Amino acid sequence: ASNKNSKTDTTEKVDTVPGLGFKDVEAAKQTLKILEGRDPEYQKFAVKGLIGSSKRVLAGTKNEDKIKAIKDAVQILEDFLDKFERDNVMRLNRAYLNYTTIEDLPAPKDKLAAEFLEAYGGSKAKGNYKHLRTMY
Repeated sequence: ASNKNSKTDTTEKVDTVPGLGFKDVEAAKQTLKILEGRDPEYQKFAVKGLIGSSKRVLAGTKNEDKIKAIKDAVQILEDFLDKFERDNVMRLNRAYLNYTTIEDLPAPKDKLAAEFLEAYGGSKAKGNYKHLRTMY
C-alpha cells in the first residue's frame, strides 16, 4: 500500500554521518567532534536536524533521567548553533561547482585533485556534492 504523504522525489537519499546523537552530553560532544572540519552548511543542517529529532523523542520519553540527559545534550547543540550564528560561520562555506561543469575540463595533474574528481563523479557521490559529505 502506498502512503499518500510519502515523498515522490526521485533524487537519491543522501547517507547520514554515523555517530551523531543527542542521548546525553557525551553524545552531543562526540557529534560536534565528528562534524568538526565538515562544511559549515552541513554542520548547521545536521545540528538543527538533531535538535528537531530530540523534540520528537522527548515527547515520547517518560524516564526523567533520560529526559534530563537529552535536554542537557540539546543545550550543548543549541549553544553550538548560537556560537555558529554569532561568529557567522556560514561565510566560510564554499560552494561546489557542478560535476557536469568540471568533468569536461582537462584532467588535473595533481594527484589529490584527480582523486577528488574521481570520488565526486564516482559511484558513491554520482556528481552530487551532498554525497561527498558522508564519504570520509
